Amino acid sequence: TEASCIHNYAFSVGHFQRKLTDYYVRNQRPPLTEALFLTRLPRPYQEQFLESGCGAPMIMAYLLVAEAKIPLGDADAYRYSGTAMNMVDGLSEMVKPILMETSVWPYRE
Repeated sequence: TEASCIHNYAFSVGHFQRKLTDYYVRNQRPPLTEALFLTRLPRPYQEQFLESGCGAPMIMAYLLVAEAKIPLGDADAYRYSGTAMNMVDGLSEMVKPILMETSVWPYRE
């Protein structure tokens, strides 16, 4: 039915950011469920993240999924990491330093 196709999901970028930091800095569980949720969003929703100047969650999600796929020998890991790097290349010059030069997102980890 049409009603079963309507989904109302909430996603907290702040919680995802905190869980990423916990994973990379404190050796906690990786937030793979959240990362997979983001990487499986329809393309228009992903583009909204990027166009609104909030590309870091998408980039980190793709990198985390790629990182998880490498030990499994999954060739998709390179596609995911390539997608993340393309997103980084597409960031504005004002936003790139926030991702790359600060500790706001654990990009350098």
